[in-house]
Amino acid sequence: MNQVAVKVFKGERKALTYAVADTVKSVTYAMNGFLRFVIVEMPNFTTAATGVLTILTYDGNTLYTSVAIAANGTTNIIIGDGYVPLTGETTFTLTLNAGAGGAHSAYITPYVR
Repeated sequence: MNQVAVKVFKGERKALTYAVADTVKSVTYAMNGFLRFVIVEMPNFTTAATGVLTILTYDGNTLYTSVAIAANGTTNIIIGDGYVPLTGETTFTLTLNAGAGGAHSAYITPYVR
């Protein structure tokens, strides 16, 4: 069997810091390649809010929208190969279904090939 090595590059782990009533926070990455997976670390929000991750191109077009992500845990969102191409500035937005209820930080870490 002839195997081809696929290199996956880890993006910077970035914080999305929410205040009491905040529901939407975004971070931007300057990455090129195909998104393989995203690790989303959700805190134990005071309101037990869940989140939805949306990935947008530099000009605001939606590349990907997740299902609801539970609070108080780490979720690994695996992307089918080639479905989410990243070029230049890409925005990752985490939208909560309720206010955070206190000061909390969620974290996003993308991996591309």
